[in-house]
Amino acid sequence: MMRKVTVAFMMMSNLRGGAGTEQFMLSILKNKNCLSKIHLMILQPDYSKVDMIPIQEIETVTSGVEIITYKDYLHKFEFLDKNKFTRMLFHYILFPLLAFILKYTAYRRVLNSAFTSDVVYLYDNKYNAFLRGKLKRKHPIYVGSENCWQASNQGIFNSIFLKLLNAGIIWRHIKVFHLYSNKTLALFNRNRFKIITIPAGKDEEIFHPPFFSDILGPPIFLFVGRLERCKGVIELINAWNAIYSPNVGELYIYGDGSLLSELRKQSGKNGVFIMGPLNNESLAEIYRKADYFVFPTTCDTFGMVVIEAALSGLHIICSNRLRGIYDDLEIFGSLEYVEPNQVSLEDSLKKAIKIGKLTAEKKNLNGEYAMKLYSKANVEKFCDMLVQLSDYC
Repeated sequence: MMRKVTVAFMMMSNLRGGAGTEQFMLSILKNKNCLSKIHLMILQPDYSKVDMIPIQEIETVTSGVEIITYKDYLHKFEFLDKNKFTRMLFHYILFPLLAFILKYTAYRRVLNSAFTSDVVYLYDNKYNAFLRGKLKRKHPIYVGSENCWQASNQGIFNSIFLKLLNAGIIWRHIKVFHLYSNKTLALFNRNRFKIITIPAGKDEEIFHPPFFSDILGPPIFLFVGRLERCKGVIELINAWNAIYSPNVGELYIYGDGSLLSELRKQSGKNGVFIMGPLNNESLAEIYRKADYFVFPTTCDTFGMVVIEAALSGLHIICSNRLRGIYDDLEIFGSLEYVEPNQVSLEDSLKKAIKIGKLTAEKKNLNGEYAMKLYSKANVEKFCDMLVQLSDYC
């Protein structure tokens, strides 16, 4: 019997948070084919911004999985990530300094566990700082990801950063990058890095279009995500209020976060309903009842909720900050990119209201196309990639 490949996933927040990163990790944990090929090790902080996944569900899917939960110190400095000036200070000066101190003190046991694995997958590439000084003749393969970082972001600083990366001056331990699309392939030195492109996937048996759809009445609009300012939920509600009149439709907002209590004061006004978080099965039912999914984020690199909406057959109004990730859906006609501001959202909402509800036939066409791109088969491809990397040097 072949030895299972040991893969350590370095998480940014606790599984119970239930955001996109945690949802992708849960999709791996729920995939029996993945678990038959790899021995999972999860290194996670005790921090989560909100708790959206019930502890019972986590305990069920992580049975037999090696989980190391450590005290979080890094998110105490999250306030520095609010604007571009302090963000640079945090990411390139303070974080490396904290990592240097913690890896030889509080995080020594956590990191030693990671270094016994065959592959280390970084959900956030700046965690590369914990690996400095640990290179040996035999060491794990370090895989960087496009999560929390889009190489294609414009700007002089990012251009300099890519030059340093391709020269092997920064993030030098990372030899493999996992990208969500082909958008950024040309930016990498292919002689230095192995590049693998695999989109995330979701279970199409849970997220799928409705078997029939009520075409009577006004359209239903939907937002799902953390209720934080960077998700664009404030701009969305303002845009909706600006164009609202009786019988134009309804806007449902599902999620949890720091804005929940503030937003709930507006629930029921102008056809806006603030509903809080739901589990996947209940959320899938909500997707099937909706017609349009609106995601005006400014802080995502790959929104798992967009995949859920696409598999459910919705038409998607998506922030152009994610341009390049979902271009296939744009070409097919089931997604449109917009500027994540109130004026652009108003225009897109007006066009959608004019079109009206989507038929079951249209939703099924959208869902069938999305299934070719983002089914749970991608999760298995991802696991196969990790197994193959164990022999890569």
